Amino acid sequence: MSSCGSETTEEVALAHAVGTHTGGLGVAPSLLPIAGRRDAAALHVVVAGKALRGGVGRLGELMGEVWTRGRLDHRERMVAHLRGVVAGHEAGLVSSGHSYGESLVAAQLTMAGWVSEMLHGVTAYRVAQALLRRI
Repeated sequence: MSSCGSETTEEVALAHAVGTHTGGLGVAPSLLPIAGRRDAAALHVVVAGKALRGGVGRLGELMGEVWTRGRLDHRERMVAHLRGVVAGHEAGLVSSGHSYGESLVAAQLTMAGWVSEMLHGVTAYRVAQALLRRI
């Protein structure tokens, strides 16, 4: 998300700030099954980063900027990101096809498995391909 800039900071300046003041930051979904419930899962968005002790405050500021004011309307960056997602899935299918198969099976067994398949499995790959063709 930081590669797209924000409402207040251009993409190059934001990337420079992240590189200068932190060891990086990112945003990713996290899905956790709920114990004893096959039909339920808890989906969380994890904003993660790292910084030296003196840079923790700046890391928090940058996380807040990316999370609350990130520019998701930057078409070229989104297309580039989507291409990377498709390429990652294609590489994963070759090297870790068994994991994709496991994801398809898990999607039939639990809600958490189904959501995980939608976010990371063959279904996610097919959706990313379709989006890329559409844009």
